[in-house]
Amino acid sequence: MRENRERNLAAVALICSLVFTMLSLFASTNYANREQPIRLHFLFLGLGVLLWGIGHYLLMRSGSVRELRQLVLLDIGIGVMFSLLAIIGKDQLQEVGREKYLISYVMIIFGCFIAFLICCRQRNLVHINKEDGKRWISERKYIAIVLFACAVIAVIQSDSEPRWDASYLFQYIDDLCLAHIFNLETLSFCDHICMSYTGINEILRVMVGSQQLGMTIGTIVLLLMSIYSVWGIIRLIFKDRKEWEYALLTVCYAVSPFILGLAGYNYWDYWVMMLYPVVIYSAMKDRWIFHFFAALIMCFVKEPAVVAYGAYCAGYVIVDYWRHKKVRYIMCQRKYWGMLAVGLIWLYTYKIMPHWNGVGGFALNIYYIWKKSKVLFLLNFNWILVLLSIIAIVWIVKKKDRVSEQVVPILISDFFFVVFSITFQTVNHARYIDTHIVALNLFAILGIAMISSEKIRYGVLMSVIILMTISNYYILDPITHLVFKQYDVGNTEMVSTEEWEYLSDSMVYNQQYRYFDKALDLAMEDIIDEEAMNCFPVVNGRVWFFEGVYIYAEPDEPQIQYWDQKHRKRVLQENKNCVPFELCNITEETDIRSLLADGVGYYYYIPCAGQDIAEKLSQKTEILEEKEFSYMGWTVSRIKFMAK
Repeated sequence: MRENRERNLAAVALICSLVFTMLSLFASTNYANREQPIRLHFLFLGLGVLLWGIGHYLLMRSGSVRELRQLVLLDIGIGVMFSLLAIIGKDQLQEVGREKYLISYVMIIFGCFIAFLICCRQRNLVHINKEDGKRWISERKYIAIVLFACAVIAVIQSDSEPRWDASYLFQYIDDLCLAHIFNLETLSFCDHICMSYTGINEILRVMVGSQQLGMTIGTIVLLLMSIYSVWGIIRLIFKDRKEWEYALLTVCYAVSPFILGLAGYNYWDYWVMMLYPVVIYSAMKDRWIFHFFAALIMCFVKEPAVVAYGAYCAGYVIVDYWRHKKVRYIMCQRKYWGMLAVGLIWLYTYKIMPHWNGVGGFALNIYYIWKKSKVLFLLNFNWILVLLSIIAIVWIVKKKDRVSEQVVPILISDFFFVVFSITFQTVNHARYIDTHIVALNLFAILGIAMISSEKIRYGVLMSVIILMTISNYYILDPITHLVFKQYDVGNTEMVSTEEWEYLSDSMVYNQQYRYFDKALDLAMEDIIDEEAMNCFPVVNGRVWFFEGVYIYAEPDEPQIQYWDQKHRKRVLQENKNCVPFELCNITEETDIRSLLADGVGYYYYIPCAGQDIAEKLSQKTEILEEKEFSYMGWTVSRIKFMAK
């Protein structure tokens, strides 16, 4: 009884610590933006640190070794991170007049150190058995190979410059400084509830000295955590399979074009996808400290994440009530206190923070529901995953055992996320698939694993893996070609998930979008040193589609951009290997004579974008040369011209 009471008090102390820490961030935001005194920030942070230590002490007294092991890892991670930030970022904070935040860093470091010492008083906190260690390593040898292969592929795929929305977000984060990690309004890109994504990437940028490298490291680490979590989920559900089969089933998830195929696309939707399996696995393993830490980060990456997580929590409550038939039992479960705390903190933040005012709103539009459903259930062989998922869902409904109870919250979460997706009308980008693609893959894997015949099971599994692997780099799915509008890009066709736009995030559904820049770089490589005006087409009245990298570009306004001579590509940021070149985005009405004076220009286009301007140039200018450059199906045509 005493141990249970102390654990309850510890849970309350840790939740209150989180609440006061969030209040300290609100106070810090007011200090930074409204010139209010910073002492309220220090007061709330101090209370948060104190309650954090009290929570550790109460858990130590109750003998909760499992929870203390999770907390000690968080203490080490947070303490080391802020120690490095204090050392590396001291000068940066002084430059912007925010050196007082060093006091906050010291308070956090001190709190983590004291909490760590409290944990060390617990007996058996670190217990290593040689035989258990050998078995642990042996069980993970196959998944280790999968993780290594995925990490290598992800690194190779990370060499592209950010494009379209990813470029916009990249440039926003790159303009931040370390002081902004305590400013919630500044961390809110376009007034989105995305503070954890922006803040963590800013921290990584400071620690490694490069925005591109920091974002890449964060994305790849989450990719590996996600794959490992899916492997763990499969092992918890099916306990009678060989280790190599667990790994192979996990590969089915890892090679999804939305998982491995978007590993180089640094944007917050990808983080939601990657964190969701971590949230699920930590709950299934009863690692609730890790669970709430991951859930809090996920919910503050993007708004739809809280829909999926809220429904997931509701699913847990439903299953627990169905099993015990007592409301009192539900109210006494500490895990629900944590779930409620995460939800209330998010709602309070949403209430007082500015809201996103972009394209979007709830509406019951049959046409939009059809458009969105095509992405959710058909794109890139998703329809195969749907068929396999039906098998799994039927099994879940019939089985009604402990395993089914663990999977039901995922099903409920996905149902509400799909309802939200088809009723919240916004731009129909493929990456908005978020947690649904994780649930769809998990249920498909369950469907495959439940096939009793080994020959049929392995045959289906290998077929799905092969199809998904190819789909990372090429649209092989005939259904996708049938239901989405296609665009000629040279030697292949791309599809767009949004009918009124293309050459945009509506084409980000695997690795193929990256090949556009590869072909464009090939077309620019041999003439970049010439004294000439490089010209891109304005597509459908927007510079953004073809240009895609520099967010401040305007039609008919020449600007300086940068070419990296070492890596032979156009880059967003100037570095020591760069040379500048002039570029202008032109329309059919552009005054070529005024633009070029007595010089020459190079115009770049692809079959579906810029062909009309190329025809105008052939009529109104003197064409000196025409060439084509291809890369993985994309063909960029280059015209050298001068005014007549």
